[in-house]
Amino acid sequence: MVLPDRADRRLDQVAAAFAAPALTHAWHTNATGFVRVYGVGLFGVLVGSLLLGVSGERFGRKLMIIYGSLWSGVLTFMCGYADSLGQLTLLRFLAGIGICRSRNCSSIPPPSSC
Repeated sequence: MVLPDRADRRLDQVAAAFAAPALTHAWHTNATGFVRVYGVGLFGVLVGSLLLGVSGERFGRKLMIIYGSLWSGVLTFMCGYADSLGQLTLLRFLAGIGICRSRNCSSIPPPSSC
């Protein structure tokens, strides 16, 4: 199944927003602590766009889509086992980089041959 552009990022944000009330109660923190988690996840997408967007040209788009999907899938799965807000923030940042890597390589048209 191929998700439309930005659908994977939206799904990631919705999943985090759905889990936030339960995590706020379990970790005895307030809701403002999760603002950083959301912001850092989007910052990971930005960093991935800037630094890893050209890796598809160098190593091949298909390979980057596969690795990016695996990277973001594994790290998003690991977010379910985070024990603190700091761990969740770090995992969301790293997962954001993977989400960006797979999304950028699939949405850039191939260069035309001259």
